[in-house]
Amino acid sequence: MSRTMFTAALSSLVLLGCASDLPRVATTSECRAAECRVAVQATAREIGGCNINAVADRLQVRSRGAGVIFWDLEAQTEHAGYRFPANGIVFNDPQGEFDCQSAHQGKKFMCNNKHTKSGEYAYTVNLAKGSTSCIPLDPAIVND
Repeated sequence: MSRTMFTAALSSLVLLGCASDLPRVATTSECRAAECRVAVQATAREIGGCNINAVADRLQVRSRGAGVIFWDLEAQTEHAGYRFPANGIVFNDPQGEFDCQSAHQGKKFMCNNKHTKSGEYAYTVNLAKGSTSCIPLDPAIVND
């Protein structure tokens, strides 16, 4: 009897661990070119809606002078019908370092990075599939 109770308790703990979200480890990617690319993926949630994932939580842009950053939907995400809405990429940028716009019918998003000031710039990634919006993602660009 006690072995059965122990097995049941252990199984419950394992299942409970699988049901909870594990903390994400922050990742950084680096770009030294005048043109940088960020791959974006959407995954459907079991309880409805979707999550957004990007290659890195922070993109360090090490080029001097103006450049362009492209956010590209991964092929599987694009084929599943996800798109960037008009507010696909929104920077918290009072100085106006970034000028953004949708491209290719919402399959890509691009921002001109003036790169006149060093610093970390938070932004939000938005995706939608039809009328269903994904949970926004909040990564950052670091101009060195």
